Amino acid sequence: MSQPFKFNDILRENPLLIIAIFLAVGISLSSLIPPEYTRLAFYAMAGGVALCISALIYCLSRRPNHTALFAFLLIASSCSIGALNAIHNSTKQHFTWNESRQTYAALITSVDKETAKTWRVTCQVDGRTVLGVLLKDTTRLQPADSILFNARISQPKNQGNPGEFDYASYLKRHNYSGTYFCYANQWTKIGQAQPRIFTSLWFQLTRMHLVKKYKAFFTGQDLAVISSLTLGDRSLLESETRSLFSQTGSAHVIALSGFHLSVIIGIFNFIIYLFVSSRRWRTVCGLLSILFIIGFVFLAGAPVSLIRAAVMAILFQILMLLQRDIFPLNTLALTAILFFLFSPDTLYDVGFQLSFAAMVGIYVILPRIPQPAFIQRYKLARLLYGIFTISLAAQVGTLPLVAYHFHRIPVYSLLTSFIIYPFAYIILLGALLFFLLPFLQAPLALIIGRSTNLMLSSLEKVALLPSPTLSVSPSALQTFLIYTLLFIIVAQTQTWGRKLRLIILLLLLIGASEVGYRTLHPLEPQLVLYNNTAPTIHIIPNRAHSFLWTPSGSPDKTAQQQAEDLLITYHDYTPATSLSIPTQSDSLFCDEHLVMAGPNTIVIPTEHLSINTLSTDLHADVLYITKAFNGPLDTLCKQLHPKVVVFNRNLPEWKLNKYLGEIRSYPVKIHLLANDGAYILPLK
Repeated sequence: MSQPFKFNDILRENPLLIIAIFLAVGISLSSLIPPEYTRLAFYAMAGGVALCISALIYCLSRRPNHTALFAFLLIASSCSIGALNAIHNSTKQHFTWNESRQTYAALITSVDKETAKTWRVTCQVDGRTVLGVLLKDTTRLQPADSILFNARISQPKNQGNPGEFDYASYLKRHNYSGTYFCYANQWTKIGQAQPRIFTSLWFQLTRMHLVKKYKAFFTGQDLAVISSLTLGDRSLLESETRSLFSQTGSAHVIALSGFHLSVIIGIFNFIIYLFVSSRRWRTVCGLLSILFIIGFVFLAGAPVSLIRAAVMAILFQILMLLQRDIFPLNTLALTAILFFLFSPDTLYDVGFQLSFAAMVGIYVILPRIPQPAFIQRYKLARLLYGIFTISLAAQVGTLPLVAYHFHRIPVYSLLTSFIIYPFAYIILLGALLFFLLPFLQAPLALIIGRSTNLMLSSLEKVALLPSPTLSVSPSALQTFLIYTLLFIIVAQTQTWGRKLRLIILLLLLIGASEVGYRTLHPLEPQLVLYNNTAPTIHIIPNRAHSFLWTPSGSPDKTAQQQAEDLLITYHDYTPATSLSIPTQSDSLFCDEHLVMAGPNTIVIPTEHLSINTLSTDLHADVLYITKAFNGPLDTLCKQLHPKVVVFNRNLPEWKLNKYLGEIRSYPVKIHLLANDGAYILPLK
């Protein structure tokens, strides 16, 4: 029979894990502090940290066996340090850009994405990192290019659509201080810098040089997938390819993480222990492997998930060199502690969360999965079963977070593991040899290319299976309860009777929280004008039905995604139906100029709509102005008497200023989608 659960056992075996968990708790709790009390909370936390650490030292020196007091002080100290560090990080002065259009000199540090019409680049402007979108001309851009551009640099901000991803916080966590958009005739290349060796810019140029070697043998999405999987260069990936990997639950393969690093380091260590017998030379090779890990991280652009994997790999390599026992959970916890101390905002990074959840799943759940005796007899069976169990453990660890952040679960992710991992090993090993053995590049390129083709075609067949994803949207509370449930299931220090009672209780709490969420956060009937380049209106009359209006009657992918984000946020996921033009029913009428839902009226004038053709008794709740309208706005307002004039983001700046001047004296509310976000009109 299992022994009863004892917190002291966990404290003695995994003290670093306890510290990491409560550092995260402290960072999370700090976000609940109102901004006006931030300074007061900072000094209070500083005093609390000093007091807790002093008491902890006293406890250790005087009463080392007083475990309960030691545990309390350790938890209090960890929470206080986490909160203090997060508060200090939030009170740093953030640079504010001049919102007027100016001319800037910039150094391009990376080309993040190239499309048929634009370059998306990361650049340094006055020593600060800025994300820019440049409309193309005939100039080719690459890292280390210097440009002059005339644009308005804005603070990172979201589009203001309900349920959208917090892109502004994402940019700030990755040290972007601003964003800008620049037309082709408003920027020019003025030269190229010569980066010093082993700097981040030097690594970017090196990666670009390696991708050029790929281009001599690969093209299209084969080139994009190989560059992403082996070098972390995702600039060539098309949205369809990204969607394919996402739908099949294999997106982690094209985002460099611990899997890729473990394969490469495994190959490196295998070669060392196969050909190097001297302990001294093994130590030298081990130190070289640490330098190789650091170089590979910078070469791949230093994503958070890869940095986490690199820190763990370096710690493992050091412990191996020192011939010390390796405790994976404590090593993982130490990595988390380092992240939380140096960059507390990393806690909110989705890649960081998924990376750690996968590793915890592998270290905690994998040893609990039984291994049938007959599998041990056959090498192939052991290999396949190993792939299955590792994938299962990692996916169980990440599944609640995937559902919480992305609102969908890939159904066939375990199946794709058997497809992805063998091909990924072949591609990674082939790529390593491709660069190390230039005289064998042609045959190696053939193997890598065929493997990539087979992998993509297999994923396409999986994506065609019925219901490749399930739409699930747990709340933060439900996600916490699900992880608590998983902990109870895998914990070995619980009796089965107590386990069963706790499992039933948690399942009841998860169900009750779902009912409570739907009751307390209903999706009210409303009309939503999304902040989108293409004019889009989402009509939501009730829980069961919603409709998307666009002038053409065919909403683009962006509009469909915006509607899906809103519906999932309220746990009312019913895909929005596209409205054909025209549509007429008892409660709904729409054409390319008019949307009438019940008594609510939205007029969308264009150059084809004559003011004289409008009914004289028509009154608009909302007048929605897009770039298709070219008439006198003041005259239209006097005729329709709108309560609100909404300006779409696709209006040129000169036209927007012209219209604002026309209705300056008219008593009407003005809503700029580009600045104010989506406009929501409650359905009467």
